[in-house]
Amino acid sequence: MIRVQHTTHCYDCNACVLELDHHCPWMSKCVAKGNLMYFYGFLWSVVFLIIFTAAAFFTWLITKATNQA
Repeated sequence: MIRVQHTTHCYDCNACVLELDHHCPWMSKCVAKGNLMYFYGFLWSVVFLIIFTAAAFFTWLITKATNQA
């Protein structure tokens, strides 16, 4: 069997993937050459969601504390 250069076998997907980075359990797919930028976009969206949620929570907490005083 001929193997293409820079491919790695992913045992989770049971497929050979070009320039495999890792298998992501949250997205249930391999992160490789074709979708690496989409994975980085996914990570940045999670980071912004966490920051937005924390800012909204602290704003709500400060508003609630100032209204009770």
